[in-house]
Amino acid sequence: MVALGVFMHLQTGAQWMLFALGPFVAWVLGYSASADIAYDHSAFSLHVTTGLDGRADRAGRVAAASIFGVPLCIVVAVLPLLVVGTAEQAAVVAALSVGVLLTMLGLAAVFSAGMIYPVPRPGDPPTQVPQGAMGRSMLVMLLSSLIASVLLVPEIVLAVVWSVTGLTVWAWVLGAFAVLKGVGLLLAGVAVGARVYERTLPEVYQRVAAQ
Repeated sequence: MVALGVFMHLQTGAQWMLFALGPFVAWVLGYSASADIAYDHSAFSLHVTTGLDGRADRAGRVAAASIFGVPLCIVVAVLPLLVVGTAEQAAVVAALSVGVLLTMLGLAAVFSAGMIYPVPRPGDPPTQVPQGAMGRSMLVMLLSSLIASVLLVPEIVLAVVWSVTGLTVWAWVLGAFAVLKGVGLLLAGVAVGARVYERTLPEVYQRVAAQ
């Protein structure tokens, strides 16, 4: 994806593609976590039978996604801009990407506990779409994208201000704000997701077991 973004930049001269790579990857990774319970299939019964509380379940899944998601977003954001940009731009876009990832993981912590949709079963081709999956997955994508877009408006405004003014202070304000807000929304998402998980656990287990 990084190579494709750099190639498109060289072909079109559109530098925004390089700036958008990190945040875009962060958005996709965060959204993919909204199906984490669904992909457990029969293994989810272990969470039910052991009495795992909602906060531990939500925090554990977020931590697992962050372990590889945060470094990946940083690498994807930094590499292209180190080639055609500046170290300052690379650092700020990396911070912005991490903030987007944390925000999306916070949303996923809520959506994955409350909106289960069918996913391919173990052994099935990953491109196989189970019956009834398309409509519900599109609904989850639409809702999470709309909410994330609203939540990310401040970062968009700060990014525009930084781009127009070119002042370093706005760059660091953008990076710091994105990360701090992402951490806050992640913690909030885990807390809300834990309550949703515990309240709807019987229904969630039935939906997962029925896939």
